[in-house]
Amino acid sequence: MIQQPRKSKYLAPIHCARRDLGMDDASYRALLQRVAGVRSARDLSPSAAQRVLDEFRRLGWVGRPASA
Repeated sequence: MIQQPRKSKYLAPIHCARRDLGMDDASYRALLQRVAGVRSARDLSPSAAQRVLDEFRRLGWVGRPASA
């Protein structure tokens, strides 16, 4: 059986990026819609989540390395 990645694995950095960039709710949801075609991060597939993170990086977000 193929396991799906846990959503929290990619939702947490998305929410951190939103906070770090100071995005208001309307701007954040517009970005999700433009980049991934959804209005909620809960609806993102893993590949769409990666596109959203790539867009946050393009906008200047620098993620923190995962702690070991």
